[in-house]
Formats: sequence, C-alpha cells, structure tokens
Amino acid sequence: MRSALVLCAGLLACGADSRFKQLAAGNNLTCGILDDDSLVCWGVNNVGQSEPPTGSFKRVSVGLAHACAIRQDDSLACWGDNGSGRASPPSGTFKDVSASQAFTCAVSLTGEISCFGSDAPRAHSTGHL
Repeated sequence: MRSALVLCAGLLACGADSRFKQLAAGNNLTCGILDDDSLVCWGVNNVGQSEPPTGSFKRVSVGLAHACAIRQDDSLACWGDNGSGRASPPSGTFKDVSASQAFTCAVSLTGEISCFGSDAPRAHSTGHL
C-alpha cells in the first residue's frame, strides 16, 4: 500500500511530513496509521481517545470519543471512552472494524460480525456476511 504525505492543521498537529497508510476522522479526533504501522491520534483527549496503544496496526476506525484498530496479528485494540463497553473488544481475529458514536462492529476473518457497546437498536448482533 502506498503512503501519502498529510499536512495537518487544527488544535494539535500530527507532525511535520507525516506519511500515512490510512486515516480515520471522528468527532474532534483523527487517527492514522504511519508508514511504520504505528498509530498516531490527535484532537480532543478528555477520555484518552488521543492516546492509542503501541504496536503495529493495519486498520483504524474512529467513533465519537473512542477508536479501535486491527493489530498486525488481526486482534482488536480499542481505547478512549469505554461507556457501555464500546472500547472493550471481543477476542478473536478480524479483518475490518467500524467505530460509531456508541458502539463498534468488527468483521472476523471468517466473516462473522461482532458488535459491542451501547444497546442501540440492532447494534448488538452476531451474524455472517
């Protein structure tokens, strides 16, 4: 995957000449995966949402005040606001993740969908694609 040079502006800059493989923007928060597969986040940080875990990642998604990312070993890592368990991912291996305002859903390597977090209508489900 090619990387792109990103110039950032706003409350906190992402760093001069940062090269990203992927970016995800949410409400007052942006996270990205750098060329070295590490994560960086910037923006509001009132519940730790701008403090991603260390390690190597291949996909990131940002919700309202939390974010989740898929590690190189295909496990999920989430951080920030853990209200209703939205930043408490299930164990397993995943190929996609999507964080929203109050819950997060992820697609396992076998195609099963797992959602965790708020009990919003139809948010909690497990199924196959």
